Amino acid sequence: MKHKFVINGKIFTKKYISGVQRYTLEILSALDKLIDKDEIEICTPMSATNIPKYKNFKIVKYSKLREIPWEQIAFPHYLKKNHAISINLGNVSPWIEPGIVCIHDVNCIKNPKNFQMQMVIWYRFLFKRAMKKGRKIITVSDFSKKEMLDCYNVNPDKIVVINNSWEHFDRIKENDEVFEKFPVLKEKPFFFSIGTITKHKNLKWVLKVAKNNPEYIFAISGFVNIEKFKKSLDLEKPDNVVFLGYLSDEEVKAIYKRTEALLFPSLYEGFGLPPIEALSSGAKVVVADIECMHEIFENEVTYINPYEYNFNFEDIVVAKNREKILNKYSWKKSAEKLLLVSRSIGKFS
Repeated sequence: MKHKFVINGKIFTKKYISGVQRYTLEILSALDKLIDKDEIEICTPMSATNIPKYKNFKIVKYSKLREIPWEQIAFPHYLKKNHAISINLGNVSPWIEPGIVCIHDVNCIKNPKNFQMQMVIWYRFLFKRAMKKGRKIITVSDFSKKEMLDCYNVNPDKIVVINNSWEHFDRIKENDEVFEKFPVLKEKPFFFSIGTITKHKNLKWVLKVAKNNPEYIFAISGFVNIEKFKKSLDLEKPDNVVFLGYLSDEEVKAIYKRTEALLFPSLYEGFGLPPIEALSSGAKVVVADIECMHEIFENEVTYINPYEYNFNFEDIVVAKNREKILNKYSWKKSAEKLLLVSRSIGKFS
């Protein structure tokens, strides 16, 4: 029997867009232009409200369950009833029948001390099952694939690399009103960071470097509870550090256009979207000297020792061949690869 494919649409219940959600949205947008009418379905909870308008996807709202109960009970029930294989682009998949699963990285498996134990247990449970029973595993970089092979006894051919990309930032028009909202950004030259209090994001580096460089402003966006931030890092916030909270894409692009550089000292990434978004916007980029960043950015960014805090900002390089990096990645190419994977599985199911 030839199976049809159904995309896990839990993402459409989310209010804010993370890197994982961005990947899903952009892959689907590109995939919609490649498939035949109703060739692939998107199944969402009944509560989903943020569903884009697609030309060729068939949208099915199913069940009043939400979050994990929807994903682990209602969605698998729909798959079984329709003899379908799931496509899951956001790390998590149904335990009963994982289908095609995109696992962006295995950071919580490699570095469990950096995460809440319940999260580590949950992902260990799901990732192990996906590796064993999933039809195909997708990940976003060669580095991430290598890390998975180090963690799991799985045939390398089962893991397919389908990269992130950056073209969504070409569609975004910068909103300079962010500088009226945060006039401090007009007072001095500033550096920009995006992150959370999660240890691997290494915002400790930004705070320590900021303390050593009072002549600059260091702006940090993202969902950061300042009190939790100080407690988790055991550091006081220097006066020249400003937390911007959640910013729209339009505001972020305006900041990329005027910042001295994006600072991205993360200790572990599967890919890392902000640096390539910043590069596409013309910003200078500073990243941690880790394997994944070298794979993605080659010699077009500045690499720092993420444990060394005496950094000379005059050493930041300008990308000499930015287009070489950008041309390696395309949402269309990634969608084509996903379609090829799914059609090859469907042919033999």
